[in-house]
Amino acid sequence: MNIRFLCIVIAIALLCAFPVSAQQPSNANGRVVDQEGNPVQGAVVSFHPVGGKFEYKGKTNKKGKYFIDGLINSNNDKWTITFEGEGVLPVKFRIESRTVNRVLIGDVMEQSMKPGASIPEIVIKPLGSATVDLTVGSAEQVLAAAKAAAEENAIEKLVVVDDEGKRQTVQSKDPWDAALEAVAGGDLSGAVGSFDEAVEKAPDDPQRREVYAKVLYQLERHDEAETQARKAVELAPEGVDARMVLYSIAVARGDMTGAKAELDAALEVSPNDIRVLEQQAYVANQTGAIDDAIVAYEAITAAAPENSDAWVSLGGLYAGKGDSAKSAAAYQRVVELEPKDAHRVFYNLGALIMNDPERKDVDVKRAVGLFEKALEYKPDYAHAHKQLAFALLGTGDRAGAKSSLESYVQYAPDAPDAAQMQALLKGLK
Repeated sequence: MNIRFLCIVIAIALLCAFPVSAQQPSNANGRVVDQEGNPVQGAVVSFHPVGGKFEYKGKTNKKGKYFIDGLINSNNDKWTITFEGEGVLPVKFRIESRTVNRVLIGDVMEQSMKPGASIPEIVIKPLGSATVDLTVGSAEQVLAAAKAAAEENAIEKLVVVDDEGKRQTVQSKDPWDAALEAVAGGDLSGAVGSFDEAVEKAPDDPQRREVYAKVLYQLERHDEAETQARKAVELAPEGVDARMVLYSIAVARGDMTGAKAELDAALEVSPNDIRVLEQQAYVANQTGAIDDAIVAYEAITAAAPENSDAWVSLGGLYAGKGDSAKSAAAYQRVVELEPKDAHRVFYNLGALIMNDPERKDVDVKRAVGLFEKALEYKPDYAHAHKQLAFALLGTGDRAGAKSSLESYVQYAPDAPDAAQMQALLKGLK
């Protein structure tokens, strides 16, 4: 055996011997529509790993939809997003990010945008998925509307002279209306002053405090947001949104015990609230309380049987507990609900097994079967071919690994690790 061949075999062995989470790809999807809801074809949504150089682009089809597979960020989980569209500008976004088990990360972000404003940075976990939906408008009309709004705002400011002869500038618009308009225009910082006036004007209005708390939270002014949210809960104990702001603040502070307490309080008010149950599952997963996560997702599927995300989560959680029958039933339910995404379900299952540093030989064989199942549903799924190759090497099947790596390179010739896989492939010949 020559030295070059030996080095390549050792490299392959090392890839198989350790968890592969750092190289596990994520995906992103979404839809771009105009302000009337019509699909926008040919727009490009790009994802850039923070601290990385590679760029992943998705182009919308005739239905306005795009999908990007194979997102890899070896530095961290943070991504920036940019948009390109001929003659159009984004005026609104909706963003959500979920883990491999379909647990929602944080809140769904939905907000209007000012011309030239950036889409917020997003966290995408390995094997997770992000959905970024955009509403766009004609660039000419968007810019004209922004200019008109600025002029209108200037006109609405009146100069008055008080009893002492001092000149003062006041707004003729109600501060609550002004605050809401600023938020709708994406100017959260500019809305703060109007919110302060609006709350002072009606201190016992829970809605004003709740909305203000949400704005302050997005501005990362957590102490102020907590003050407003707690007052909103005091004024309207039956409300859920203000409690969810308190939950989000606790998560941002890393206080999972406090976060759970806020969710428990929210569930007492609204026991079947899917949003609260999803976050309860998230906290349970983060704290290793797997039984609590299962209870939360079982409650979600009971309340919303068509919720495929919850069934995916249950499948993974049942598998982790060793309940193969329940796991298989949950994943079969996912396949029935979303046959087009079945390949990703089985791929994620296999990847989770290969990501376990304590996996046994029998586990690797199960992963092989899952990757093969993923490829039954989507034969050109490049990442499944690559992970199947690693799994097959773990079983000693070098011929099968070689064939799978050849398929990976064929289907993903421009992948960031294509050259590395080519080198490994040569060592198997």
